[in-house]
Amino acid sequence: MKTYSLFNSNITSEIELSNILSSSKKNIDLSIFQVTKSPITKNFKWFNKIYYKGKLWISYASNNHEYCVRYHSTADFKIDIERKEISFYKRKSTNLNTLKHLLNDSIIPLALSMYDKIFFHASSVKIGKYAVSFQAPSGSGKSTLAAYFSTKKHTLLTDDSLLLKENKTKIYAYPSYQGIRLWPDNIVNIFNNDIKTKSVSQFNNKQLIVDNIKFENNINKPVALKSIYFIYISDHTDIATISPTEAFSLIIKNIFRLNFKNRELNKNQFEFINKVLNSVELYKLNYKKEYESLEILYNLVTKQTLDKR
Repeated sequence: MKTYSLFNSNITSEIELSNILSSSKKNIDLSIFQVTKSPITKNFKWFNKIYYKGKLWISYASNNHEYCVRYHSTADFKIDIERKEISFYKRKSTNLNTLKHLLNDSIIPLALSMYDKIFFHASSVKIGKYAVSFQAPSGSGKSTLAAYFSTKKHTLLTDDSLLLKENKTKIYAYPSYQGIRLWPDNIVNIFNNDIKTKSVSQFNNKQLIVDNIKFENNINKPVALKSIYFIYISDHTDIATISPTEAFSLIIKNIFRLNFKNRELNKNQFEFINKVLNSVELYKLNYKKEYESLEILYNLVTKQTLDKR
């Protein structure tokens, strides 16, 4: 078992977790094990199913203190809340890159969200001494924007799983693992030189980039969050303000949530979201998905972030 530092937590794992820094700390927040058969037994009740292109893609089940996530024809995961353990069963047709992607970008954030950590589907970069966050549904350009900012020598904090915490009335963003996932055409458009990539998963042809990008090396060092940009695909490119009320309905869709019926957990998450929305600057980012729009948005966001008013 090797210990890693990820999402301000110490995680032990039976399999190697790629692009994640190791940790020498002895206190363990989460452990990951491989099992020889599916951990989903008859005592679990299915409570949510997600379809993609007409096919069943992900199913969720639970019992008293355990939750299961099934990626159909790929892998089954069980999260034991009391024991702070993740057990997984990998089907023979599933490659290791796919398994590591599911753990890093979905299962680990979901498991940690059952404790005191709140995650959002958002990319984030550090501009000057501040963090900015881009939030939107999948495919809207979060990673593309973050990657473009990184070519301007700004530090990439996270590609998709953004951990936020409050400290003395300020909201802080925590870095995640050192990598960013992009579609091949975006890699060609953003990076003029040849860069090393590797496959993210067997589901699609997204590629993981771990070179030619400035990553935050101290993943336990939070960065003060100055602003959140909610991406809207549009026929024009500009930035406008957005009210906390409108932003709440958007940000709640981007939170990592496994248990929708835990009232205490829901209450804590809603209260934290309200603190976030009343502590940082909120913007609507109209994005015309053309390569030329990236430079326009880069200049607008950078100017707003570095403005000392």
